[in-house]
Amino acid sequence: MNLIAIFCFAACGLVPNLAAQSYDITELGTLSATPSDEVRSGDINNLGFVHGENDKSGTVPGTQQTRAFVWDGVTQLEVFPTFTGTTFKGRMNDLGQCVGYQPAMVGGSIELHGYLWDSINGTSDLDFGLRGFTRCYDINNSEVIIGVFTSETIINSRYQYRGFIYDSKIDLFYELPTLGGRESKAIAINDDHYVVGTTYDASGTQLGFLWKPLGGMVAIHGMRQPQDISDSSVVVGYDIDASGLVQPYSYDTHSGVLSALPLPSGYTSGAANGNNSNGQAVGYGKDSGGVQHALLWEDLNTVTVIASHVNNGGAWSITGANNINELGEISGTGLINNARRAYKLSPVLAQSIISKFLPGRSGQANKLFALGFAPHANVSLWYGGRGSGFDYARLMLITTVAADASGRAEFELALPRRLASWNIWLMASDANLLNQSATMQQLIN
Repeated sequence: MNLIAIFCFAACGLVPNLAAQSYDITELGTLSATPSDEVRSGDINNLGFVHGENDKSGTVPGTQQTRAFVWDGVTQLEVFPTFTGTTFKGRMNDLGQCVGYQPAMVGGSIELHGYLWDSINGTSDLDFGLRGFTRCYDINNSEVIIGVFTSETIINSRYQYRGFIYDSKIDLFYELPTLGGRESKAIAINDDHYVVGTTYDASGTQLGFLWKPLGGMVAIHGMRQPQDISDSSVVVGYDIDASGLVQPYSYDTHSGVLSALPLPSGYTSGAANGNNSNGQAVGYGKDSGGVQHALLWEDLNTVTVIASHVNNGGAWSITGANNINELGEISGTGLINNARRAYKLSPVLAQSIISKFLPGRSGQANKLFALGFAPHANVSLWYGGRGSGFDYARLMLITTVAADASGRAEFELALPRRLASWNIWLMASDANLLNQSATMQQLIN
């Protein structure tokens, strides 16, 4: 890197944007010809794809199906069932795979099965155990799937629900335990294979749980319903207070600290549905009149009503947010023209941005995403030392990739084991060094 280039990097200046983040809203369309049929969003991945579900009225009056979909930035790709009828949403990963559940007619009986879908192989049926009940909730980037099924454990003459972990690449299935009670359910998994969900103790009290591959299952006291776990291993969800109202919480798995998430002034209840590794979480809250609004938490300690920061959202009533990816893009559901529709919120960028390495572990493959570049531009990823700030004198090119049609770049590389415990600075730029991302510091594990 010559001195002119170094000067350009420094002088172009990474000036922080002190204004509140604003968003553009995109309606994701519908699979149905009936305007009143609902479209509901679910997860959003780091490619900006959204997983959701769409009601579809049948040709016979009064009949209706629901079909899961993946919106790929242009259109809804329909998740067809492996049997007939309906598919319901779950969550998705950065490979474009999604999981969910579907009714199945087996031997004259209706069962509930899970599914795994991608755009190349279509829908694969997933049915674990012998009792005809499997529901898949989430899948990580290692293609490990979690959910709930009916196990062979019998308590009080009844087969019990148990959470499961299924490695789809090697066909390995693991039944999760409980904390002494009757049931468990796995709801979310991160790329370190940490799993959160709900279970019961011996007294019958419902508890949230955290399960680690090397640590087993522990209770998350004070959060009976975990909803998501980020790659920084922070859990978000909700509990129910003494008045019976839902309240949002976060839980730091490293420190074991449970924290109440704030609500806007006058709001009485709310829940956090999803989060990323940058300390952002999304969900909903209800104001004093009982009206529901989508909420965004920053650094897990300040809260914003999302609708107040949407540029083109005047026709929308933005009632809920489901998840937020590592680039700050949000999926959710709201009302427009009296119809319930799924949306994606895209941050309006004054400067291109990058994510952290995911999952941020040395000795294995990691991904990093960038957004805000010209379509199909060559985007370079740079190392900027380990000091207190990005060190342009230590600038080193890591790799270069081509952005996609939306100006998003995806870097995938194995981080050497020697980087363990390094706190490194990263940045991305285009080939002309004119478009530089905000810098990012990350501790590699």
